[in-house]
Amino acid sequence: MTKFQRIQKISSIIPFYSSIFVFIVTMIELKRKHTSAKYWFLFCLTFFLSGILVYILNAVVMTGQHPVLNVIASGLLLAAANIICVDIQAKCPQKGDCEKPRNNKKIIIICCIIAGIFVVTVSIAVLILLTSPSIDIEDSNGSDTNLAVITMDEILTTKDHFSAFCSYFSNSGQKTKVAKALEDYDYDKVAFGCEKISGIKILQATKTECNQLTLNIESTLESGNMEIIIIVNNEYYDSVAVNQTHTIVLDNIAEKQVVLKFAAESAKMHISVTRELS
Repeated sequence: MTKFQRIQKISSIIPFYSSIFVFIVTMIELKRKHTSAKYWFLFCLTFFLSGILVYILNAVVMTGQHPVLNVIASGLLLAAANIICVDIQAKCPQKGDCEKPRNNKKIIIICCIIAGIFVVTVSIAVLILLTSPSIDIEDSNGSDTNLAVITMDEILTTKDHFSAFCSYFSNSGQKTKVAKALEDYDYDKVAFGCEKISGIKILQATKTECNQLTLNIESTLESGNMEIIIIVNNEYYDSVAVNQTHTIVLDNIAEKQVVLKFAAESAKMHISVTRELS
């Protein structure tokens, strides 16, 4: 194994980007050596299988509720793919060369490492799956987008209890002074979307010395039911209509805790929120 190939393996600690780099280098090496179809088959199998496993892991097993663990688990899977690709580079002979006898001991060690990474990844995924809420609330009222099952009392008293399929979440901006339990939702800009979600989720939380809070809320609901509500100091303040863009101004909110939540029943949706303090 060359020094460059060892560097490729070490680069696997950088998830996603290292895999793009290793995949491209592997294709270049296979083309340069005019290697046999067997090694191209091994590379294509590694490339497509790793992509499928990462997709299943993120879209089905771990659905975005724990983004850091998603990145770690996906990175471990792609690191295994990187190692296999580098080994393919090292072992593939140039056309016309004789293949060297296989080092069975080395192959066994590599297989054990890959198997260990796979077991750890699956164990983490199963643990998250078992400890996360599993909810699937049917859309039972047809074209009516109002909630049919989840009650207002449940929305007010529940923090985060939902199941999501193929979701994404982003946030940016400064933090305020919310309680520690709400720090993960304390951002100036928040966006969340999902192919299907059921349950109750917090979107944003604010606690500030400013007297006025302006919330710019944009939502789309393609299917299912959804309701967005604003809570001030643990009490219901207002509901926000879906499939619209709203600017809501809250006065006299200094030192009050403002929480934006939504409840969904089999909803395909997107919400973005931006706050302004004055």
